[in-house]
Amino acid sequence: MLTTLLAVLVATSPAHAGTACADLHDFALPSDTGMSAEIDWERHTGQALTLLTDGGRPDCAKELSSDLRAALRVANTEGRVNDTIAQDLQQRLGAVHAVAANVVRGWRLVQQGRPDHAQNTAQEALTSIASSGLVAQLTPTQRNRLESQANDLWTLAQDAADARKALSSGDTERAASLAQALWTMVEGWCGEGRLGVPQCVAITAEAASLLGKAEETGASGEVPYLFQRDNLLDPDTSGANTAVAMLLAHYGASVSPDEITRAWGNRFANKPAGLANVFNDQAVKHGVPVRLIPHASGTMAELDRQLAAGVPTIVHGRFAVGGHAVVALRKEGSTYVVNDPGGRWTQHYEGGYGYSGSDEGRATRYDGSAFRKAVATHDGINTGPVSWHEIRRVD
Repeated sequence: MLTTLLAVLVATSPAHAGTACADLHDFALPSDTGMSAEIDWERHTGQALTLLTDGGRPDCAKELSSDLRAALRVANTEGRVNDTIAQDLQQRLGAVHAVAANVVRGWRLVQQGRPDHAQNTAQEALTSIASSGLVAQLTPTQRNRLESQANDLWTLAQDAADARKALSSGDTERAASLAQALWTMVEGWCGEGRLGVPQCVAITAEAASLLGKAEETGASGEVPYLFQRDNLLDPDTSGANTAVAMLLAHYGASVSPDEITRAWGNRFANKPAGLANVFNDQAVKHGVPVRLIPHASGTMAELDRQLAAGVPTIVHGRFAVGGHAVVALRKEGSTYVVNDPGGRWTQHYEGGYGYSGSDEGRATRYDGSAFRKAVATHDGINTGPVSWHEIRRVD
């Protein structure tokens, strides 16, 4: 789908939209002085402004304005351009560069999967347009086009940010709906030339990523919570099996922890490889479209990336003596939100649970520092590998 849309963009957008910036202007450092050179400087400055407005190429406007400013400084030092003219041009080019840089940075943030930051940058672009000296130099049409660039960036970034929030909260059904709506909007705007190819590539990549992540989980809603002490078989030692049952339920499979314990015992899932075998066996039996890939020597960065994508997973750690497994739902700031089958953890390395009510482990929040000590250290102090499970979709 991404390849198809990009082909449409190239076919329907202006012929120059995908070309290199150097091919879109004729800037060359004037070798003479006087009126002819001043006219050249003025014309080149106008080219930078046109690239930013009518051309829809803020990337090229940023590049050209930067080159012009550097060349102007040299020419002014060498006496080849009047001080007053040089100062005026520098001011105008600085305004073009500031606006273009904000717009370019915003689209780059979108492409990097950081639409919330892109929104802030779009607002900065609008502010810089209003506060710069550009407004007086623009025709009404040019000003509308320039402001539309920043407004379009803000709107699309807002939609992408909403989809990512839905993913991070576990509501993949809403995330998929939002991502599909974003894709449809992008397809329309890019097809009609409202956005240039660089901008379309950025937002298309984000929309495709969101659609893929929503589809990858194959699930909707929050992960159901199960309390291991409600199990009839081995309630004290069936935490890993309970974590497996919760994640299976997230994908629509109704399997009780006791069923898993009857089939596999209460120790097989205590290690990543064993737990993945248990989950994958049940996934095959119940038609669940995902598999677990165990990582016994993983990192917190790997775990955080999966959670940031809105994909909950099972993590092993020293929450109690002998180890324990929880379903990590998401990370919010420095806090980890988990479904803990054991209840509410004391947040001390191997500290256990004391007395926990049957619902205290549901979407419970653990301090990031305490959580890392349990899952990413050997002894609560020295760093160790993280045991977690990657989610892979299967056909």
